[in-house]
Amino acid sequence: MFNYARDHHWLAGITRLDQELLRTVTQMVRGLEVEERLAADWERAILEGFAAWRSLVELREGTLIVDLEERTLRVAA
Repeated sequence: MFNYARDHHWLAGITRLDQELLRTVTQMVRGLEVEERLAADWERAILEGFAAWRSLVELREGTLIVDLEERTLRVAA
């Protein structure tokens, strides 16, 4: 994912990932506990994860706030 994101401007401004990439992710997790996740779940996790990463890079510091019940991730400065 890191290489893919690097090649696509760290996914800035991206709202959808290509289906081939999502198929690859779902194939990579086959046989693992997370294999039940849908492609849409992976897409959201990847996009939110890189949004948080871009924020941390820009701010050069911060705290990741994870809410497992709401399934959200954000950066607090």
